[in-house]
Amino acid sequence: MEFRKAVDVIGWLQAWLIKPDGTRVVVPASSIQTQAEEAQEGASQFTDTYTKSIVYPTVEVDSRVGYRVRIDHRTADFPRLYWSSFTLNRDLFYQ
Repeated sequence: MEFRKAVDVIGWLQAWLIKPDGTRVVVPASSIQTQAEEAQEGASQFTDTYTKSIVYPTVEVDSRVGYRVRIDHRTADFPRLYWSSFTLNRDLFYQ
């Protein structure tokens, strides 16, 4: 997931894996990495976008992966204009 350090705060991030036998494995914090986005044309000083990547341990065929995240926007892109948009496939949800 992408976020911008200047305006976004990752409030919390939880990740888990459900194995085919139903065993739930919580992903340790050490397996969640923050990476700076590669800049276009070598202009890294102009980007503030970062990516959180989750490395799921012991994924097998028919495993299910999931995560929950809270992203707090500290500053609006434009005055008094807050918005976020996420499109998720309904078939991806598993409870």
